[in-house]
Amino acid sequence: MPAPLLLVIALLGALLAARPAQAQRAFYLDRVQIGGAPDDGLVTRRPYMSPETRIYGSTTLGYVVDALRASTVAASTRVEDKIENLIQQQLMGYFSGGIEIGGRVALGLSVPVAFAQSGGQVPIPGSRPPPPSLFTIDTGPALYDASLEARVLLYNDEPSKLRIGVGGALFVPSGNFSRGGSDNRVSFYLYGALEKALGPFLVVGSLGPHFRPLRGIDGSDSRLDVGSEVRVNTALFLDLFERLRVGGELNGMVGIAQNGPLVP
Repeated sequence: MPAPLLLVIALLGALLAARPAQAQRAFYLDRVQIGGAPDDGLVTRRPYMSPETRIYGSTTLGYVVDALRASTVAASTRVEDKIENLIQQQLMGYFSGGIEIGGRVALGLSVPVAFAQSGGQVPIPGSRPPPPSLFTIDTGPALYDASLEARVLLYNDEPSKLRIGVGGALFVPSGNFSRGGSDNRVSFYLYGALEKALGPFLVVGSLGPHFRPLRGIDGSDSRLDVGSEVRVNTALFLDLFERLRVGGELNGMVGIAQNGPLVP
């Protein structure tokens, strides 16, 4: 069995054996987790690797509006009417680099950075008392948790363009927890990826669990908890020319964490 895959299995076992966490007042906010490999989609990770060993680097910029809405956090419409969206504007940068070895194994590193994050007012000035009981996420620039990723190509049928791969990413708690840049604990994402050519189109999908500690927005008027989830990513690509590809993606998450009491 390849060494990266053994590492993935060992890390997954360690996380599953760890004690369950309780929710805290902030969490890793960004929902876009870019793989960063040259042939990936924006979020969807392809099982394809270059037949020749290569080193790569990439930079991606993103702008997000209303990343954390009042309706997502507020426990009631009464509370929602008293607060603005907690995070309203985000300017994100994603810095990635890695190596693909012999068309079979890849190692990568991704570091997201929020160059700017702005939030609304909690409570809204002039709203009726009592003020809502919420501990908001701090605004301002933030470093997000870095991720170390390993991938293995398990099957490759070049004539039919059918490929199957597996991978895993280890998220290191290096970000700013109070500004939504970290889960403040190591987390792990494990996935399988498959792609198949259908005429001129390339259909890609990846699926797997992200094991995260239970986090949230603290306060008696908050209903938001975020924890472990299953990530579902699909993409459709069309090569117009040799070096020009267009496509679209559909990405989603399904929570699998059990709720627990909030702690400071």
